[in-house]
Amino acid sequence: MNGSWSGFDPRGLSIVINAMAKLECHSGDAFLQSWVSAAQGQLSTFSPQDLSISLHGLGKLGHHPGEPFLSSWVSAARPNLSTFKAQDLSNSLNAMAKLSFMPPSEFMEALLVEARHKISTFNAQHLSNTINALGKLEYHPKDEGFAAAWVAAA
Repeated sequence: MNGSWSGFDPRGLSIVINAMAKLECHSGDAFLQSWVSAAQGQLSTFSPQDLSISLHGLGKLGHHPGEPFLSSWVSAARPNLSTFKAQDLSNSLNAMAKLSFMPPSEFMEALLVEARHKISTFNAQHLSNTINALGKLEYHPKDEGFAAAWVAAA
């Protein structure tokens, strides 16, 4: 592929980066940067699943997309957090930890409020990924009830 992503919609872009991560296909920085540029222009139209698996794919590949992309990702995710499923929330947090990316505190708190509301839908992997990501990021939720909810769900 020559880096032309014009035929790729948000679903196609997210599938590509996630599949590359699953296959451990490290195709080089130029290819990944071209993907980042194409995706960044469409992030506002990504579904919650597309947002989470794209960030997860980048994290799994160990490719830090840069602050402009991450800022755009947060801006796209923030108004849609209520529609994120448990897997989307835990994958996003896990990817942030892999990328050593600490989003603004307001975003983290909003994400964790959403996680707490949906904690009964978290399976063991979602729970472990979430708490592991918070530990790696050394992030202490302001909501003191989050830890109690997590323990009750575990």
